[in-house]
Amino acid sequence: MFEIVKEECKKYFEKLKKRKGVLFFINRNKKLGWYENGNEKKDGKYVGEIENRRPNGQGTHTYSNGKKYVGEWKGGGPWIGKLYEKDGKLIVKYVNGKQVKQ
Repeated sequence: MFEIVKEECKKYFEKLKKRKGVLFFINRNKKLGWYENGNEKKDGKYVGEIENRRPNGQGTHTYSNGKKYVGEWKGGGPWIGKLYEKDGKLIVKYVNGKQVKQ
């Protein structure tokens, strides 16, 4: 029994380490957050570095409406990067987690 619990804990903690992967930003059961499975066409999709099951490091989030954030993430939110319209037009820059006007 102990070995089964030990293996399950090992799998869980491996997902908390920094790694590269894919996450989806979803409102699931009235809880908005990052999930490992989702629908690319319906949910926002993040591809990049993940830590503690949230974007952390370099990555790209493509929103369901076609907008795209490219840059650094910290603790699950945009940190230093740029948000673009679907057509590639720059909307806003982020510096230290805050939007900076053009």
